[in-house]
Amino acid sequence: MLETALTVIDANRIYWPLSVRQIHYRLLNNPPLRHSSKPESVYRNDRKSYGDLCDLLARARLQDRLDWDAITDETRPAQAERGFRNPQEFIKSEVENFLRGYGRNYLQSQAHYIQIVAEKTTLSGVLERVWQRYGVPYLIGRGYCSLQPRRQLVEDFLDSGKEELIILALSDYDPDGEEIAHSFGRSLRDDFGIEKVRPIQVALTESQVRHFNLPPIMTAKQGSAHYERFVEAHGENVFELEALQPAHLERILCDAIDNVLE
Repeated sequence: MLETALTVIDANRIYWPLSVRQIHYRLLNNPPLRHSSKPESVYRNDRKSYGDLCDLLARARLQDRLDWDAITDETRPAQAERGFRNPQEFIKSEVENFLRGYGRNYLQSQAHYIQIVAEKTTLSGVLERVWQRYGVPYLIGRGYCSLQPRRQLVEDFLDSGKEELIILALSDYDPDGEEIAHSFGRSLRDDFGIEKVRPIQVALTESQVRHFNLPPIMTAKQGSAHYERFVEAHGENVFELEALQPAHLERILCDAIDNVLE
């Protein structure tokens, strides 16, 4: 099981750090045995298998079988720096990092302001590659996204002087995820007065679920305000963004950007 997981992780090195959830879905393509001596212990799309994978990858990192930089923790809290021991240490740090971080604005001649809004921090590896290629900024909102990031987005859009704000949304295929793009657009229009805003649901969509034959992770949560409408239209199964292979998600997102570029 560990060798299979390491093969998957190495094959997706360009998208590091990966989430355990992304690795979980990749293992379903060629499921190993969770216990080599138990033929019935085939890796499955269930909580038991996922829990075993979490434990296994944790032990692999502790035993230096797996690079610590390969896995991300989407719930990891921010940690403040310790500060500098003296002014000399600070000056040295400033000199070593002087003029680092410059990046050309590839989209400055475009008529529209394009912004990626993603629901999951686990997509950072894909989003970073797309940003390096196009220079399209991305915002990870964790669900419907709090007010402050939306306000900052509005300020960036107004400062750009662009004609229209285009939102490319990435979210799970579930009752709430399906609503995020339109909810985000309505907020920018109604709460911040942005009249020309175009929200586009890039992923995950029903057609993508069918095309890639994605496995469901669970059934829709009945507590969602959009539960009945979603179930009536699509059924109870819901699907996660991580079920898409990173390369497929990158291609989908790049195609969406190409479609809105002039």
